[in-house]
Amino acid sequence: MNKLQWEEKFNTGITVIDGQHQRIVKYINELHEATDQNIERKQVEKILVKLVEYTLTHFAFEESLLIDSGYQYLDEHKKSHQAFCKKLSDLEDKFKSGQNVAPLLTQLLSDWLFEHIVQEDHQYVDCVRNFFLEN
Repeated sequence: MNKLQWEEKFNTGITVIDGQHQRIVKYINELHEATDQNIERKQVEKILVKLVEYTLTHFAFEESLLIDSGYQYLDEHKKSHQAFCKKLSDLEDKFKSGQNVAPLLTQLLSDWLFEHIVQEDHQYVDCVRNFFLEN
């Protein structure tokens, strides 16, 4: 897998969300580089933990923003996050049992993240913008 590149089409126009997405991409690239360079497992674990924790924090922030803005498809969006969190949890368990899941995780995150941003996150942009304009 090549290093992930942020592209203009991924921007939602919501600065805080775009910044968080870009930070997740940065962590994915760190994990990818660590596995490519055969860095020791303890270092890979630190990057993995940082990546997973930040992704979960981002989901919580995003869901809070969607609640505040009254996004009508919040339940579906949360279900998408929950399904992804289940996959993350399963991979974390495999990592803890000694398996090398970093390549799987970087692929899963990169595929899911960009698809999620373009197909799902862009759907809430108008709702969130309108909320901020009104308040």
